[in-house]
Amino acid sequence: MKMVNIDKKGEVFRIIKSILKKSIINIKFIINSFLKKHRCTLCSSSRKLSLVFKGWPRYYLKCNGCNLIFVGNLPTNRSYRLLIQKEQSLSGYEARHKINWQDWQNWKIETYRSLGFFTFEETLRKTEKKLLEIGCTEGKQLEIFKRRGWDTLGIEPNKYFAHKCKILGLEVINGYFEDLMFPTQSFGLVITTHTLEHLKDPCIAVKKIFQVLKDNGRVILEVPLTIDYNHPEHLFFFSIKSLTKLLEDNYFHIIKTFRYQDKIFNHDNYAIIAEKSLESIDRIKR
Repeated sequence: MKMVNIDKKGEVFRIIKSILKKSIINIKFIINSFLKKHRCTLCSSSRKLSLVFKGWPRYYLKCNGCNLIFVGNLPTNRSYRLLIQKEQSLSGYEARHKINWQDWQNWKIETYRSLGFFTFEETLRKTEKKLLEIGCTEGKQLEIFKRRGWDTLGIEPNKYFAHKCKILGLEVINGYFEDLMFPTQSFGLVITTHTLEHLKDPCIAVKKIFQVLKDNGRVILEVPLTIDYNHPEHLFFFSIKSLTKLLEDNYFHIIKTFRYQDKIFNHDNYAIIAEKSLESIDRIKR
């Protein structure tokens, strides 16, 4: 009998907790709507927004102008960075991610080939092969480029993963791209795969990527197209339309795109290679 009572109390507690969570989210949504704080990060529209998901601890809005889906109640920097560290904990991350690294690297090489990257690589002198990867995790992608003769630098906020990079002999900064300063025109290539959707302001990040790229340098961006609200560390969900707009609005010329189904999560992914063109730089000067 006592066990039954404990079970009933536990169930009541879970129901009350669920109701409180929903109430908090509803209150946040109403307050932010009343204060007109909802505005699309990408196109700044506040009139074309619709609520697409209310969960815990986030609710998501969709801009029907540019198709960007984004968190309507952005967390503070501190709380979000704590969440990132938790989500990328050793046990959870390695259980879900790339078990067979050789297969994973071969698969990534096929992605670069599909983007026509290797044709571009052949035109570069050794001194032009300087690469920055934003969100490099264990460094397995950097390892590919280092073997191909690139001077590589990774940025990784997770201390454990940054340490794994160093074990591989890779140069890595344990920090956040948003917090770091680099000289202009430092890199011939910037890579960010499945990272842009985690950043609090993708527009600022892409502007910064433009600044650190050499003239005619290139950026490879990859994002998931599959929308999965079970990952609270995803602050944005890009569509083909919204990712194209993000790049073109920031003076990048899109060279080639590649859409594919990944072999680990069966998610729909979208990769773009784009150029910081001299034509774009001339437009800025005018």
